[in-house]
Amino acid sequence: KQWYQRRVAITAGDFVKLREMLIRTNMEDLREVTHRKHYELYRRGKLKQMGISDDGAHPISLQETYEQKRTEHLEELQKIENDMRQKFVNKVREKDLELKRNEKELNAKYESLKKEKSTDCDSALIPLL
Repeated sequence: KQWYQRRVAITAGDFVKLREMLIRTNMEDLREVTHRKHYELYRRGKLKQMGISDDGAHPISLQETYEQKRTEHLEELQKIENDMRQKFVNKVREKDLELKRNEKELNAKYESLKKEKSTDCDSALIPLL
């Protein structure tokens, strides 16, 4: 009974000292592990969200990555602009063909009306003579 009470008393009194000693002793290891594992996982996750792959073997230059992303973005914009320009040219051609067709139809109607009118005028003049 005495041994148990004494052990409990020692454990309860020394717990704070033991905890502080363990924290002091292992704090640097805790910092290294935190940096190596947790920060690296966080950093790689953020880079992956940005579309940058980091395999760890090759260090990433932010300037090179920025230039690469910028070049890819500009190429994509140029492609979109070329597609839009081509669509515009195609629409203009279609409209031009439609207008030419309409113009031919109107000219044909005009000529037929003109011919009809001249025939009507000629037939109206014949009985008078």
